Amino acid sequence: MHRPRWRLPGLAIVTALAGRPNALVFAGARSPPSASALHALAAARPGKLHILQLTSADRPGNEAAAEQVKELAGKLDVVVANAGISGDFESSLRVSGAAMREHFEVRSVVHPPSCRDSTAPTDAGSR
Repeated sequence: MHRPRWRLPGLAIVTALAGRPNALVFAGARSPPSASALHALAAARPGKLHILQLTSADRPGNEAAAEQVKELAGKLDVVVANAGISGDFESSLRVSGAAMREHFEVRSVVHPPSCRDSTAPTDAGSR
């Protein structure tokens, strides 16, 4: 089975934001220790980028990350929800219903409300 080579749009967004002079960026990763590209970027831009444990459907984890942001920055101006999964590489005619549902739920049903609900108290005083 062919596995496509994925680009990392989230990393591109984080890189662009961390390059702004007045930006403080918090990047979420399911497994921060293995997020080597984020660690390299954080080392290149000291104090501009903080890497947080973040899993899209993990509401308690999202709330803990929001608390870390609040402690370090006091507020949150913008949330870029860029979560996704790619656990099934079958063609659209062969992919199972369960795999389709999981991808749909993570990208559309679970992630956006979980992210919004977890960060709402943090960004209440923000723009």
